[in-house]
Amino acid sequence: MANARSWLIGEVAKIVGTSPSRIRAWEKEGLLNVRRTSSGHRLYSTADVERLRELKRLVDGEGWSATAIKANLNAHFPDNMSPSNAIGRRIRDLRGTAGWSLRDLAERCGVAPSTVSSLERGQSMPSVGSLHKLGRAFGMTLAQLLEVDEADSSLVVRKGERVLIPMHTPGLAWEKLYTGESVLESLMVTVQPGAGTDGALQHYGEEFLYVVKGSIELVLDGHQKYDLHAGDAMTFDSMREHSYSNRGTKIAQIVWVNTPPTI
Repeated sequence: MANARSWLIGEVAKIVGTSPSRIRAWEKEGLLNVRRTSSGHRLYSTADVERLRELKRLVDGEGWSATAIKANLNAHFPDNMSPSNAIGRRIRDLRGTAGWSLRDLAERCGVAPSTVSSLERGQSMPSVGSLHKLGRAFGMTLAQLLEVDEADSSLVVRKGERVLIPMHTPGLAWEKLYTGESVLESLMVTVQPGAGTDGALQHYGEEFLYVVKGSIELVLDGHQKYDLHAGDAMTFDSMREHSYSNRGTKIAQIVWVNTPPTI
């Protein structure tokens, strides 16, 4: 290890769980810009490691192409800024624009001021539930909160053209199936085995979901459990606390529709 916050390519490959050759290939495709020593050796920072982990998830777990990744990942975290720092800065800027104190925002979100402070300083990543609360406090959808550059509306959205919502929740991915103005919001939700929402969600509206493949356990109001498998569908009021997880051994994919748009 070159210093306390830098790693060589072999070390990073082990941390991320991939090969050095694959990391070099991603760099050639323009998915990563790495600092080098005077002798030409690559040095990877903590932000680089976070970015590589996200690249691996998108490629291996979601089957994204290099073009699709560039359109989404680079837009949200320029210059290899770590996801936690980028989101923290965004929250801090929005709070400043609103003229709110840490306590003001915390009260609107129903969390402790120390939690907001930790998020703003990039010391932690907000959960899916926290992102929903923050979006509601600022009067924004998650896409607006996370500054997602949405593509122009189109009657047809190809697989590689979906807009990824950069939540950075391990094993959970939300892709927008339509980005134009609509009273409906449609997502392709992918849940890796053992993953799920890290806490309950609650917001205004109504939800419909259809399990395309795999299975999930959906919990309403903290105790009503529903095991949903490929071909199953479900509808519920979004104000009911809801969470879901993949307790199986295979990837689950769900078409998820809600109204009004909150993502």
